[in-house]
Amino acid sequence: MGKDELKNRLKEALEIRGKRPVDLCVNLDLAKSTVSQYLSGKSKSMDADRLQAISEYLDVSEAWLMGYDVPIERRPKKQDSIDYESYGLKPVTRKTIPVIGEVACGLPEEAVEIPIDIVEGEEYDADYALKAKGDSMTGAEIYDGDIILIKTMSMVNNGEIAAVRIDGATTLKYVYWYPEKNQLVLQAANPAYPPLSYEGEALRDAEILGKAVKLQRNI
Repeated sequence: MGKDELKNRLKEALEIRGKRPVDLCVNLDLAKSTVSQYLSGKSKSMDADRLQAISEYLDVSEAWLMGYDVPIERRPKKQDSIDYESYGLKPVTRKTIPVIGEVACGLPEEAVEIPIDIVEGEEYDADYALKAKGDSMTGAEIYDGDIILIKTMSMVNNGEIAAVRIDGATTLKYVYWYPEKNQLVLQAANPAYPPLSYEGEALRDAEILGKAVKLQRNI
């Protein structure tokens, strides 16, 4: 899975949203030379503040704009009420379930058992919960300390969020499986983190633990 260039994604976003390069200059107070460098490919990256501003103006995902193989749709800002359904996640209201460990939203880390009770909720199809640690999934509105409910399964559909154990360590990522390449790609929802790719012999140490089906946040 190759990463597309920033210039291509920026041109595509401008076309999709019916915007012109000059609109970026006028609305975001960017110099014409700066926008020109992005569109020509002379500048292949941008700082976090500018990335966020341009992504919000064009209503696209920061990770998508930076060229990663993720949906173009932008995630909503953090708020009390979020439409998790569209991301494959559903907020929990009232029920008790044990949190059996922490899952890294960053590089894979060992999951340590930490028995915790979460707020009770309606009936749901989940086997256990994990506590998010790190910031690699913030683009999917999953933040450090959030509780992720997991349904045990050995395979998920491409683009779904799953807990994956890599060489004994556990991480939470978008999962993409390419059988023709015998390749597993774990994609973060934060452009600061590059994809993690496993293929060949390395796949022996990779195991999908289950799909993230719901999210619990204490506001």
